[in-house]
Amino acid sequence: MTSPEPMSGARTAPGEPPDYLRLLIEQRWFVIVFVLSASLTALGLTYLFAEKYESYTAISYRVQEVTRFKPQQNEAMGSPAPQAPFKVISQTLQEVLKSDVILLDVVKEQRLDEKSTVYEGPWYVVWYRKTKDWLREVAGEAWSLLKFGRIVEQDPTRSAVEELRKNVKIVNRDSYIFHLYVRDRYPDRAARIADQLGRVLAKWLLEYDRDPGRARAGQLDVLIEQRLREMQQRRQEIEKLLNDNQVASVPLETERLTESVAALRLEESRLGGDIARAQERLASVQAKLRVKQNILADGSSAVSAEHIPPEDFKKLASQLVFDGVELKSLLAKQAALRESIEKYSARLARLPGVQNRMDTLKLSLAALEHEFRLLNDGVQEAAVRATSSVSEVRVLNPAVVPASPAAPIKVYHVALAGGLGLLVAIGLVYLLDFLGIRMFFASRRPSMGQPAPAGQATETTPPADQGKDRRDG
Repeated sequence: MTSPEPMSGARTAPGEPPDYLRLLIEQRWFVIVFVLSASLTALGLTYLFAEKYESYTAISYRVQEVTRFKPQQNEAMGSPAPQAPFKVISQTLQEVLKSDVILLDVVKEQRLDEKSTVYEGPWYVVWYRKTKDWLREVAGEAWSLLKFGRIVEQDPTRSAVEELRKNVKIVNRDSYIFHLYVRDRYPDRAARIADQLGRVLAKWLLEYDRDPGRARAGQLDVLIEQRLREMQQRRQEIEKLLNDNQVASVPLETERLTESVAALRLEESRLGGDIARAQERLASVQAKLRVKQNILADGSSAVSAEHIPPEDFKKLASQLVFDGVELKSLLAKQAALRESIEKYSARLARLPGVQNRMDTLKLSLAALEHEFRLLNDGVQEAAVRATSSVSEVRVLNPAVVPASPAAPIKVYHVALAGGLGLLVAIGLVYLLDFLGIRMFFASRRPSMGQPAPAGQATETTPPADQGKDRRDG
């Protein structure tokens, strides 16, 4: 007779383990085999993956900010602007280092896209490496088939860049020292890659620090060229204005014309007096001559001959002609003086406008020259910044060739697989027991049609109500 199994939650005899431990004890070989298989599988997979050697180099990067104060610019005179946190700087360097431009140069220089087909060592080492490379290629093709539905041929250079991107990282512990870590299958090549990436990153940081100065210098050069053209244009306008008005200096020309007009007006007033006197003399001569002519017309010839000699007529006629000529010359001189006065006055009237335009052009030229001097100072400052870096960048030490691989660490993989396998095995034991599925091993399984050994109860299918109670428990 078989004794029924105790129900879950029922009391156990003293000295017997609880039901949950008794179930694990009964299925201990299942758990052991499951854990061993998981651990051995993980151990075997570690031999399939290539060993990675890790090398690193240290870079000192100290960021410095430059604060400038300019005239007519309101700025806080307290503490300088806060610098970027180390996390932001580290992430920036990481993104720069993993860019295709930098990694592609490293791949080409170190020939990472060329696969070595020469296997050295004993026959078992050669066979092991060939098998591992073949399995890696098969796994890649299988993954490509599952991912794309077909086998896609990978570009060796692109694959090398992606592989290098996965094996490069920058670590910073909130200090000015940044550690550049590189992993590779070959220890010497890992050190070479770390050294090259360190040099490239240091050079990039220097160029990144100098680029603002170069960009500023380029912008200022454009502005300086523009100011030079504007200054040349203003000088040409000033020269054209002076040439059009036929003056060398507007103030001097104004002073000269003012003096000339004043002198001409004074001369005109004098000439007016001379003309008046000449007109009086001419009128007097004409009156005398007219009186004598009237006397000759009214009187007898004897009286005329006695009182009016012929010489008087000649003198009066000559005086009349002379005074007439003199008066005409004075009138012509007066007309010429008036014409000159009008000409000088018109020219003098235009000079204030010319002077106003000249002052405007000179002020504009002075402003442009002042801007040119300021821009020239800015260009010199930008040139200094473009040739000398503000921040401090140094590669502290060259990379050292590692002596032992950094990955894979077999004990970690085996321990992790064993722990996960133990949890899964225990879960399977309880799940299968809950579903009523029994597991037997050859050492404990009774043969079909043979009685159970003496002292051992024959296992029978528990009654329905007992199974129900166990499941409920």
